[in-house]
Amino acid sequence: MTEQSSTSGSGGPDRRLQQLFQRANTLLGQGNHDYAHELFSQCVIADPGNVVYTQTCLANLFQKHGDKKKGSMFAGFGSKGGVKAASLKKDWKGVIKSGLSALKANPRDTSTFLAMADACGHMDHSETQAVYLRFALKFNPDDLHINRVCGPVFRERKEFELAELCWRRVLKAKPDDEEAQRQIGQIAAEMTVVRGGYENAETSRDVKKAPSSTAGVQRDELSPEEQLKRQIAKNPRDKAAYDELANLYMRADNLEPAERILAKAREEFPDDLDILEKLEDIQMRHLRELVARAEREAQETGSDEANKAHKVARARLALKETEHYEHLVERYPSNNSYHLKLGQRYQQLGKWNEAIQQFQQARNDPKHHGLCQLELGKCFQQIKQYKLASDHYANAVREISDQDEKNKKDALYHATKLELGLKNYDAAEQYGTTLAAMDFGYKDVAALLDKIAQNRED
Repeated sequence: MTEQSSTSGSGGPDRRLQQLFQRANTLLGQGNHDYAHELFSQCVIADPGNVVYTQTCLANLFQKHGDKKKGSMFAGFGSKGGVKAASLKKDWKGVIKSGLSALKANPRDTSTFLAMADACGHMDHSETQAVYLRFALKFNPDDLHINRVCGPVFRERKEFELAELCWRRVLKAKPDDEEAQRQIGQIAAEMTVVRGGYENAETSRDVKKAPSSTAGVQRDELSPEEQLKRQIAKNPRDKAAYDELANLYMRADNLEPAERILAKAREEFPDDLDILEKLEDIQMRHLRELVARAEREAQETGSDEANKAHKVARARLALKETEHYEHLVERYPSNNSYHLKLGQRYQQLGKWNEAIQQFQQARNDPKHHGLCQLELGKCFQQIKQYKLASDHYANAVREISDQDEKNKKDALYHATKLELGLKNYDAAEQYGTTLAAMDFGYKDVAALLDKIAQNRED
């Protein structure tokens, strides 16, 4: 899209706006932020596609408000209403005008940034649209709606790393989100096409080199891998280069160098949670491959050494998955799917009390409620709280749908065994016969029913 602005192609520079802008800059330097905002706002409203006007106007507000996170609860309330009213009327310049008034009261208002970005999009001002979206992301990077809005815009701008990051945040919060999965795949494909030179490469080392000319001299262009390595060596703080190089390796299914480059990025950016999550994803993927390989070797050879290696690989994977979900729960505390998965990892490690806490949190999500009752029953049984275990198994049997056959059978089986151990033969028989009616060959259910009958006779 073509930007229309007074400084870049809307009929030449507007002298009046330039004078206003210069005067506003003088006021900014003097610390007169309110009057400066009035003049900067006139410039932005008159020329909403001008990036310099927009960025300087916002910088003045950020300087005025300093580190204050937000203004008064009612500050800018009327202006925000004006933003909404102008949006409904498709009065896009009106949105910008009301938005600037709202931001004067609270320059971290992400809903206002989104509305102004939308207005710029309708006016074909893609550069200033991106400015507003970047600030919305900056002030609330984990908001799913913001990331969903930003992802397509940055993809269209061919800012693929940022677009992918937006959709990965959505996917982290909602692992089953089909749109996020589809967008990430399409972005990866577009990155390959746009950057070129490695569409058919099986590994990053197979990347074709293309001729180019510098100062009239033909030379072989560096491969994307070599370019990115050189870029990182030149500027170790170039986070985007680490991410792009890791993506290149991952597209070639080359996990070890991807893990190494992200570990290096982690050293440079120890507090960056996005890098941490991506590194952990690759580490788990790598460990799963090692587990699968060790399992095949153990099955083929049957040796004690191979079985031990398989056991060690599984333990390493379990610990890494636990660490990963601990980080996710810390970052996304309201995502009950992560609480469920963390509880299951604690369960595998025999950390029953920790698992109970996670399952109790996860059951707040109705779709996890029945399964959490089952897992809680298992945990309470392990710590010898048999009454609690019995109650939770009963809830699980009642709540897990018959369509979820695997977990339904598991709940009935554990309930049968527990009630038999507690000598509650009526309950044990009821659970056992229900399970046998579903699948008479399930584990040792037939033997359990015989034992129940025998104990009753005794």
